[in-house]
Parts: sequence; structure tokens; C-alpha cells
Amino acid sequence: MAITGATSVVFLSRLYGLGLALMLAGEAVSAGQWRIVPAISVQESYTDNVNLSPSGQEDDDFITEVTPSISLRGQGGRLSANFDYSLQKLFYSNDSDRNSLSHQLQANANAELVKQIVFLDVDASARQENTSNSGRLSDSNISVTGNRNEVYTWRVSPVVRHHFGNYANGEARITVDQVLNSGGSNSTSTSSDILIDSGSRFSRLPWSISYNQQRVDNESGTISSFERVNGTLRYVFTRKYSAFVNAGLDNNKFATSQDDSDGFSWNGGATWTPTSRTRLEAGYGERFFGKNYSFSLSHQSRRAAWTASYAEDITTTRQTQLDRQLIPLVDAFGTPILDPGTGLLVQVPVDTATITEEVLVEKQFRGGVTLRGRRTDASVSLFNTQREFQLSGGNEEVLGASASISRRLSHRTTVSLNGGWQQSELAGGAREDTRWDAGVSMTRQFARDLNAQASFQRVQQESDLATNEYEENRFTVNLNLSF
Repeated sequence: MAITGATSVVFLSRLYGLGLALMLAGEAVSAGQWRIVPAISVQESYTDNVNLSPSGQEDDDFITEVTPSISLRGQGGRLSANFDYSLQKLFYSNDSDRNSLSHQLQANANAELVKQIVFLDVDASARQENTSNSGRLSDSNISVTGNRNEVYTWRVSPVVRHHFGNYANGEARITVDQVLNSGGSNSTSTSSDILIDSGSRFSRLPWSISYNQQRVDNESGTISSFERVNGTLRYVFTRKYSAFVNAGLDNNKFATSQDDSDGFSWNGGATWTPTSRTRLEAGYGERFFGKNYSFSLSHQSRRAAWTASYAEDITTTRQTQLDRQLIPLVDAFGTPILDPGTGLLVQVPVDTATITEEVLVEKQFRGGVTLRGRRTDASVSLFNTQREFQLSGGNEEVLGASASISRRLSHRTTVSLNGGWQQSELAGGAREDTRWDAGVSMTRQFARDLNAQASFQRVQQESDLATNEYEENRFTVNLNLSF
């Protein structure tokens, strides 16, 4: 089922209605606190390369953007919800055939249907992203590249929880979800999860047992199924030190050219928690796809937050699309973000996995630091993702880094600098694409509900494929009004 404009509207309207009906049913007991912020953004941009074409083939254009949006943040006795939606309309001065209308949505809600027993989780998203890392990469819907994909996702998950005194806690969950891509590879999934973990009585020797089963039905007719049972046992030596070991069994059925897709797995490691703000954990083991390493580090001080992690697991493109969050709900220090950045430029993530129905073995490192000063904030992030395609045998590696710094010149004026780098190696290094970007912006707050921003950004992509090389300079001015 390809996604058309009518299909997207019907899909979203039905999803909104279902979510609101289910959530309001859970909130009938108590009113809670709700904040609704409608807003509108008007923006004018000039780009000297709207198609991101190679040198000598550039086409410039002026683009007008009108984006009404609405944001909801709610917390009640039986319901919490976050809802951010915008409707982006783009008008191109030189070629009206490029005009487009795009939905952006991030919504999630959690309701307590039966007190302390039955719960319901619902989430949905609508966004645009690059179809493949092998094409011309853009972080904005303004660029007309042909490497653009509309993505719609929804997920509904009823949950039953029970506490067995101070001996154990139990949870049973059923999840139904769907992922729709305008370029194909649509799919539906059903899964069941059972988790039993130890209660407070086992403070010295905590344990857990989990079971997961998932079936993915792809539009092409292929079916992938995943089944895993896993047990973990931890020994707490002191408040600072503990060690763990887990063992599991995979029973998977998916298209693969590899020797194994299931089997016994094990993992062991240790955790160091010197303070409540610092945690380090590392593990090593084996799974059907080979050696399995894991690592995580988090440290927070009053003005700095550090994170680093490495993990190896099987996944799919659709799972990445389901789990992606475009609007952060908390900042790097864990503080809730009550209002989204309404009126900010809509960004298209450039580190997306190539859309495919294949199962992947993904090895991913992520790290970053955020510094918060009285007038200056800064952040740096790094990532390295390796993907091994289990049917075609192909692989890709994407490395990236980004940095930003913002300075409050006055109570109403902020200047920001940002930069990024991403390198994609395809087919085992047979081809390489490298993308650079750098920009500067100034934001002025004229009133509590009115601000304006002017920005300049330069992007350059180098590639072993000549048609993928381009340079772009873009100037943007936008006005944001919330009500």
C-alpha cells in the first residue's frame, strides 16, 4: 500500500480518534494538568541548490513555508500524554510543481485503565527522512532530492502488571504496530512480552526472567518471526559494585544467507556505581551472530552531562523507525521539557538506516557531552553504526559527529553555531560518501509568544559517485507566533 495524501489524512484522523477515545476513558477519574499551545511559523528561505545537484547543474529558488502546529503536554492521576503536530506547506517561487504538504507528528500517551493493574501505552509518529544513505542526504524538507521518504508509525500496547508482595514483580504486554513508508516496505507486527523480576527481598541477589515473541508481516508477503527467552542473575557486592550473568535462547525464522539465526546465548559483566550520578557497566558474551559486547556510561554534574554506550543486537529498519524520537521530552540533564521548540526548522535525520525488509545485525556506539553555563551552552556528540544485512550479505558503516554552541547575548537575543560531519561506507568500503555542514543563527524574542530567527547554513557532500556530490548555501528568516 503506497502512501497517498488521502491515505495519510485518513490514517492520521483514525489514529487520533482512537487514541483520544482510549486516553480520555482512562482520564475520567481525575482532571490533572494540561497545557495546549497552538502556534504558527512563517518562513522565507533562499537556496542556491534546491535539488542538491552536482557543480554546474545547480538550480536556485526562494521557498515560502507556512507551518501551523499544536502541542499538548498533560499529566493526570490516570493519564499522561505528549502530542506535537505540525502541518508544513512549502511554496517554491520558480517551480510550483515542487510545492508540497507534509505532516510531522510525535505523540505518546500512557493510561491506567484499572488501578495498579491494567495500563495502556499508545504512540504514533509522522515524519520525513532520507530513503537511503547511498543518495544525496538532506536534513530539510526544502531540498528536492528524490531521496525522500514519508514515514507513518503507530503502536498500541495493553499491559498487565502485578506485584507478588516483596518477592517479585510481573508484567505481561501485547503490542500491535504498523509502519508505512511512501517508498514501500510497509509492515505490521504483533508481539507478546512477559517479564518477571525480583522484588525487594532479593536486594543482594536480584534476578529477572523475560520472554519475547514477535511476528512481522511485510507487504511483499515475507514473514519474519523472533522468539527469545532470557534470564539474568546479579550479585551485589556493595552499593558501588555488582556483577551479572545472563543466559538465553533465540528461536528466529527470517530470510538469511548466514549459517545460523538462532541458538544459545550468554553474557556476563560488571557494574560500577560510585555515586548516584555516575554509572558504568560493561559486558561480554556470545550470541548466534558471534561475539557480543556491551558498554554504557553515564555521568552528570551540575553543569555537565556525559553519556556513552555500545551495543550489538538484531534489528530491522522498521524497528528503528518505530523507536525514533524527533522531539526530546527531557534534556540532557533529565529535566522535563514542558514546551517543544514550536516554530523551529523541521529537521530530517541524516543518520537513517537504508529502508529494507531484511533483518540486520547492528553494532552501534553513541557518545556525547552537554555543558550548561550561565549564558553559554555547548554539546558534542559522536556515533558509529555498523549494519550487516542478513540476506544479501551486504554491510554499511556510518560514522558521524556534531557540535553546537549557543550564547545568550541578552535576555532576548541568542546566537548559535553548529556543525556536523557524516561518513557512509557502503558495500564494505567499495563506496564512500562524506557530508559536512556548518551554520550560524540568531534568535530574537520580541514577546513571550513571539520570536524571529535568521540563519545561514552551508552543506557539502563528497562522494565516489559524481552524481552524489553537491554544495549548498541557504539563508533563512522565520517568524514564530504561539497562542
